[in-house]
Parts: sequence; C-alpha cells; structure tokens
Amino acid sequence: MANSRSDVMANLLATPIVKNATSRVGSRVRVKDILVTLDNTEAAGHLVPLARFSSQDRILKIEAAHALLAGATDVNVGAWTAVDWTLGDGVALDADIFVDGYTTNVATANGHFVDMAGNAAAGQRTNAQLFRELWQDAGLAVDPVGPIDLVAQFITDPGAAFTLAVRVTYVAGD
Repeated sequence: MANSRSDVMANLLATPIVKNATSRVGSRVRVKDILVTLDNTEAAGHLVPLARFSSQDRILKIEAAHALLAGATDVNVGAWTAVDWTLGDGVALDADIFVDGYTTNVATANGHFVDMAGNAAAGQRTNAQLFRELWQDAGLAVDPVGPIDLVAQFITDPGAAFTLAVRVTYVAGD
C-alpha cells in the first residue's frame, strides 16, 4: 500500500535529501502586540506602518481591538517596502494581501480581538497561501533577504480619535 507524505517528509526521504526551509521545520511562532494612537487628523488614504518583519517570516493571523471608533472605517493591511517612515512613505508591494476592506466597527461591537483577515469582505488566503513567506505574499519574484513593513491603510476617514490595538501572529523565518 502506498502512503501519502507531507512535503516536509518527502524532502527528508528524498535521495539526496532536500533541505526544508527553516520557516517550515525549525521556526518559532511569535506574536507582536502593536498600539496605534490616532488623533482624528487622519483621513481616507492615511497610512499606519504597524511593524517590520523579515522577508522570510510568515504572517498567520492579524487581529484588531479598539473602542470609541465612530466612523465605519474600512482598512486594508498589506506588505510595503521598508523605509524610514519619518522621511516619507514606502511603496505598496501588495497593499491588501492580508486584509481587504475590513470594517473596524466589528472590533468595537465585540470588545475584544477580532481576526481582521477572517472577517474581511475579501482577501482571505487559501491554505497554500498560508505557507508563503512574506516576500512571496508581497508579490516579489525573489527573496530580497531584507525587511518588509506591514502597513494598514484607512480607506475611509476613521471619524474619531482612538487607540487601535493590533496583534500579529507570525512564524519567524530564522
């Protein structure tokens, strides 16, 4: 009888052995907790750089929690070039690969962390896409072996000052 094997096991049993990517077999799941204070000067199109990741990290989940949000704000979250954001904006590699059109009022109604990607109108990734490294999610042809920024962009005006808490669960690609 033939058995089915995972890609990790198939690589291990191949002759010669195929080395598995560290991010698949020897990495750690990590969490970044991020707080962003918005002061009601934001408008549609406003960019919020959330965190910097290695190009080899894999984003698993993006959650949000907040209170006092008045507007029905839609947010995209995606991969951008890593830059000094005090000097200028980065370039969108894929501005909505993780979250596409999330209405942040959902988090207000629930009062706890809500999976933004799972509740997005679009942008949910397939099982195969969950195993992609960040550079692949960003749509790059080759790994730049450098940092990539995770950025939220307000599609509509937030409408009030508030603090947005974001929790990113990811697999470190080291």
